[in-house]
Amino acid sequence: MKFTKILIIPAVLVLLNSCQTTEPTVSRTVDPLNGGVQSGSNPIVYALPRTILNLEVTATEVTKKRGPYYRYAKKYLGIEEGIQTDQKEWILKSVNINSYEEIDPDQYYVVNSTGNVYSNYL
Repeated sequence: MKFTKILIIPAVLVLLNSCQTTEPTVSRTVDPLNGGVQSGSNPIVYALPRTILNLEVTATEVTKKRGPYYRYAKKYLGIEEGIQTDQKEWILKSVNINSYEEIDPDQYYVVNSTGNVYSNYL
C-alpha cells in the first residue's frame, strides 16, 4: 500500500505538470495605417481591395427635323406620318461592363503582435 502511494503521487505530479502550457500568450492589434500608428517589432501591413467598374456604352443619336414643306406632305405626297416637330432620339446599341480589383489606398492596416508572427501563408 505504501509502495503504491509512492508511485501514484509522482505520477500525478508529472501528469499535472505536463498539462501546463509553456507557450506565451500572444496579443495582436489591428489598426488603420495612418500617420500616427506606431508599429511593433513584428508588424504585418495589408490593404483591402476595391472593385473598379468600367462601363462602355455605345449609343446612336438620331436627329429628325421637319422640312419646309411638312404641311403639304399629306396633301401632295399622301404621307400621314410626317415629321411635325424637330426631335432628337438616342438609341442604345450596347453596354459592356468590365470589373477588376486593385488596392484601395484608403484602406491600409497594420497588425502588431507581441509574439512570433508566421506570415508564410500571406
